[in-house]
This record gives sequence, C-alpha cells and structure tokens, in this order.
Amino acid sequence: MLSLVESGKPVTVIAPAAYSSAATTGDYINMKNYDKVTFWITTGVVTTGGNVKIIEAKDASSTSAATLDIATFWEDEGTGVDAFTQRSADSSSSAGCVTIADADDATNFIVEVRAEQLSPSFDYVTASIPAAFRSANMCIVAVGHKARYQSYNPPTALT
Repeated sequence: MLSLVESGKPVTVIAPAAYSSAATTGDYINMKNYDKVTFWITTGVVTTGGNVKIIEAKDASSTSAATLDIATFWEDEGTGVDAFTQRSADSSSSAGCVTIADADDATNFIVEVRAEQLSPSFDYVTASIPAAFRSANMCIVAVGHKARYQSYNPPTALT
C-alpha cells in the first residue's frame, strides 16, 4: 500500500499564520495531472470568521480567475472528535464557499474538487481567505489525488 506522499501530492497552499485584515490567495494547483484535489483547512483560534473560496483559473497567474461554486464541504467538531459532518455550501450566507464561523477554533474543513467540476479550459485551483478574517490562525494544504500518469514520484502540483 502506498503512503499519502507516494499516492498523492500534498502541497501547502496557504502557510500557517495569523491572518487579519488582508485577503490572501494561495498558490495554484495544476489539476491537469490529477483527477481530484482535496483542500484541508485547519484553524487555530478564529476571532472573526469568513467564507473561504475555492478559485479556478486558466493558469497559475490567475488568468480569468473565478470562484468555483462548491456544493458541500466537510467539517469536524473540533479537538477530541474524529467524526466529520457534511455541510451545505449553498446557504445564502456562504454562496458556494466554506463558512468558518467566529470561534471555529481547532476545526478541520475538507473540500474535494474533481477536475470535471472546473470550467472548460480551466486547469488551476486554489483557496482564498477573505479580508474579513480577524485574528484567524489557519493554514490550507491541498492534496492531488489519482495522478493521471502514475509514477513513483507523483507529478508536481505547483507550476
């Protein structure tokens, strides 16, 4: 059985830090080599939350960047809990985004994006956190799954 780093490609999209008052867009993941990318959002302390967006683009320079409308995401219930609950991303307050609420401390959120969800001629995805976050300690890691051209070392996800 292959390990995660042998079967997928984990990449830090938004590095662990305390984010406050500035929108941040992560590094783009090139999905042309992968069938699916999983975004793993981990929070520390969140004073004021916001909506994390998944962004699609034609290239790593953000050409034609647009919010990818996701239908659902997964959320755990904080430390000491090993169960995830599927949440709708289509409420009026989130509009296809991952809603991280005030005091969603020590919580994990999972978003899965399949290549076929992207618009035609769009191969790149990333995550973006809003300027509305206040004292939000968090990071976002993406894992590319099912490399289309399997090799011992999975193809690079960043370009």
